[in-house]
Amino acid sequence: MKSIEGKSANYQTTAGYGFTGNPLIEALPKPPTTEGLINKIQNYPPYNKNERFLAPESKIHLLGQISRVFVPLPITLSIARNIEIAIRNGYVERNPLSSEVTRFYNDNYNYNNRNQQHNYSFAAKTVSNMYIVGSSGVGKSTNVSRILSALYEDQVIQHVEYKNASFIFQQIVYIKVSVPWDGSVKGILYNIFSEVDRVAQTNFYSKVTKSRATVDEMLNVFKNVSFNIGVLIVDEIQNVNMQKSSGAERVMNFFTNLSNLGLPIILVGTAKSLSLIKLDFKQARRSIGIGGNMLMDRLHNNEMWHILIKGIWKYQYTIDEIELNDEFLNLLYDLTQGIPDLLAKLYQSAQLHCIMYNQKFTTKVINKVFKEQFVAVHPVIRALKSNNIQEIAKYEDILVDLDFLTSRNMNDLVKIRTDVKKHSDIIKSNPIPEVNNKTNLKIRVKSPESSNDLRTIVYSESSNSNSVYEKLLSAGIIYSFNYKRGCL
Repeated sequence: MKSIEGKSANYQTTAGYGFTGNPLIEALPKPPTTEGLINKIQNYPPYNKNERFLAPESKIHLLGQISRVFVPLPITLSIARNIEIAIRNGYVERNPLSSEVTRFYNDNYNYNNRNQQHNYSFAAKTVSNMYIVGSSGVGKSTNVSRILSALYEDQVIQHVEYKNASFIFQQIVYIKVSVPWDGSVKGILYNIFSEVDRVAQTNFYSKVTKSRATVDEMLNVFKNVSFNIGVLIVDEIQNVNMQKSSGAERVMNFFTNLSNLGLPIILVGTAKSLSLIKLDFKQARRSIGIGGNMLMDRLHNNEMWHILIKGIWKYQYTIDEIELNDEFLNLLYDLTQGIPDLLAKLYQSAQLHCIMYNQKFTTKVINKVFKEQFVAVHPVIRALKSNNIQEIAKYEDILVDLDFLTSRNMNDLVKIRTDVKKHSDIIKSNPIPEVNNKTNLKIRVKSPESSNDLRTIVYSESSNSNSVYEKLLSAGIIYSFNYKRGCL
């Protein structure tokens, strides 16, 4: 990898076996205290109360500040510490000054450039991986991105000299990519090379695309690059195609191979991706870091929810300054069910409505905006409010309550979601009820949708008859069993 301008390494002696004498670890910034970590990660954009009196056409553009607020929660600190651990421990066995790493690096370089056979293999004994899974909108990607940029202001560190000896090395502290829409190993590698090129000004992507390199050839190229990288974060892991023949297994085996090289991997995805980690025990075991895997559930209406709302509440751009009270706290929770992304968007949208129509910010306005502008999420919110596993399971990117996950096997959840889908398919293909006899009527559909719907007829109280059979008979849906074919 060619050298570029960037931050020069500033070495700090670090205690611990594998840490001392390792330039890649000693070049990392010193781990902050908990208080220092919070101060680094949190983000509260500048706000001036006088901005409330600006012209409406100016104020509406300031509403974007709300989405830039970042309030660290306990899960944020846990993720941050695990990332720090993963990076430091991942470099222990990949010390570029060790004879083992140097030998493997040179062997792999010769193989890629001179078409020689591999004569030496390298396998890390330990690696700290992590799996972050949660519902859409809870802030998985936002937390990871915020932590990385706050803890490691310099993504690339240039090494020139270490302990009075020449040491030319380009260290990439982290690489963050997303799984492409096709969920393929080749697509993931393309994204990795493209991101490495962006931050380190290399040209790996151009080389592998022009040569039409196979996955195996690209993986061999990446083996050398991996020794420079502190941690690889792979977002949107749910894009891995579970339906494609052996596709998911190939992707997970690919991650396992990278782990064998000592490269820590952090997989980030929605609840839909939980089944990926169950593919084989080896990958499940390797996905567990020192702090364990992270399940990011939606917030409960408790102290954490209050802290989050208080963090964004001061960003008011309506003329009247509104004081936060329990009524607002409870209503916003009821309409968003503890999903931070929905909270920010609803708070922004309600204020925009007030500014545009010169109205006061009230619970009535919040309800109106949610009813009219958030129609797309109404079914999901209803399902979450119902606390019904079968209803929630219809939405694969929503994490079922953590109490459920700890009390039941994940296979139960997969079965529930399969049954729900099967039940839905039956309804679509055969919505007509089965009539076995006058007193045994099976109805597969539950929720009425129109006056002609069988469910509406069955549950109607306007009919003089209490018998389901007679109601259907009266409506002309069925005929009496006493009628002869062709006779009325």
